[in-house]
Amino acid sequence: MKRIFAGIMPLGAQGCAFLHGLVITGSFKVRVINFEKSAELKPLFAHENNFLDWYERWLDEVITGKLISNTPSWFGYAKKNRG
Repeated sequence: MKRIFAGIMPLGAQGCAFLHGLVITGSFKVRVINFEKSAELKPLFAHENNFLDWYERWLDEVITGKLISNTPSWFGYAKKNRG
């Protein structure tokens, strides 16, 4: 199990067992990945090509209030238009 997550630094939780992580080694270095802790589901890369673009979109959605809810927001699984 440890090898599955080698090279991924957790960034945050989506609720339940779903997490955001930053790939810190290999050919996908600086990409954000969405994954499930048990590794039963296939990980999904965020739409942005690097952490800074992903983080900027996250900040934009926090500032506008789009991520405020009583349930997990699933940020990063769908690409939303800015604006």
